[in-house]
Amino acid sequence: MSVHEEQSGSQAESGKEAITTTHDPDGGGQPLLVFAMGGTVQAGDPRWVFALKPTGASIGSAEGSDLQLRGIDLLQAEIRRDANDEYILVARGTDTASKVNGVAISDEQVLRTGSRIELGDWAMTYTRAEFADHGRPYGGRAGGELSNQQKQTRPDYKR
Repeated sequence: MSVHEEQSGSQAESGKEAITTTHDPDGGGQPLLVFAMGGTVQAGDPRWVFALKPTGASIGSAEGSDLQLRGIDLLQAEIRRDANDEYILVARGTDTASKVNGVAISDEQVLRTGSRIELGDWAMTYTRAEFADHGRPYGGRAGGELSNQQKQTRPDYKR
């Protein structure tokens, strides 16, 4: 059960209105993979950025991969977006380890801003705009923390 489901259940029992989350049906929030070229990154250093599509991405050394990287399995991993608007790294490789935040994964792992992804010798960081990266209502803290959330009016986002 996710944190949101636990909160909704406890609120429903107390008779309070359920908190809506920031999930974007269009996969917004500019989800990116940011590569640090050459190890340690300093302000102003060049970076390579791969923009994730709402449909996700295949990552591997195969020519048809959405993100083609040398030295890893033909299909090393996939990043997919689930029904809750979470971006998830799915390990597919068998010869090269897939790690998130230093921990090898054998199935899948939800990504959060700042998650460090290692695929063989490649390292990248997942980022997404705050309004879309977590379950706080409409991305704002104006209503307080989750335990003391005030009702908020849905913003009129422009596309």
